[in-house]
Amino acid sequence: MESGLPTLAIITKSELMISLLEVEARKNLLELKQFSDVDTFHRWVLGKKLHGVLVDFLCGAKASAVAREFLYTIERHLPVCRFRVDPKDFSFSGQIKSDFLAGDELLSQFIKKALSSDTGRQIRKSERIEKNLSIRVLESPNDQNQFITKDISSNGLFMIATQNSFSLGDSLKLEILELQNSEPFDAEVRWQLRWNQCPGKVPGVGIEFKKVTYSQQNALDSLLGLRQKDETELEAFVKTFAS
Repeated sequence: MESGLPTLAIITKSELMISLLEVEARKNLLELKQFSDVDTFHRWVLGKKLHGVLVDFLCGAKASAVAREFLYTIERHLPVCRFRVDPKDFSFSGQIKSDFLAGDELLSQFIKKALSSDTGRQIRKSERIEKNLSIRVLESPNDQNQFITKDISSNGLFMIATQNSFSLGDSLKLEILELQNSEPFDAEVRWQLRWNQCPGKVPGVGIEFKKVTYSQQNALDSLLGLRQKDETELEAFVKTFAS
């Protein structure tokens, strides 16, 4: 049962960080959820309302590609603090967007940012990235078989279609032409936006991937720049906080 209090999540195995944040949570009337890995957090949080996330850098580095992408996307809408605990003296430091902070200042700034939103953010399954990609529909149910995406995520995409090209529930096989040598995606039409149905909105269809294989996920990560983002974040964090 939800408490109604603003909710924070911490992803770490550090008892020190959990204890410190528990004190801050009681002081600021916050509810705290604890997780030992990012993938468990990812499975739990879908559909929940959240005000902020603290994630141990070591936990983030061990997360699956899908869970890492998820952290990047929610960071556009929520405060996300990535931190590191020094095993020698148990000091801690971290990053909130472009701000590098340490100790009590890190926690106080994170709490302040988390409480700046009165309503929090309800987490959807996967945030989408705006990107125009070329799509070929194999065995298309109509004459048109090539389309352009408006946005895409690890779970699906929105495909621009000015005509009533598809019906809800249609099963499709899609090729993303920018993904060279990638196998087709099994997909399904989940929703439609018809021409002039909603003035000012681009007409098209919402597509859900039915299953994404490991090789397809890796190819998507590379195409969307997620793998490069992992490497850039790792280099920046190590450079800033290395002893």
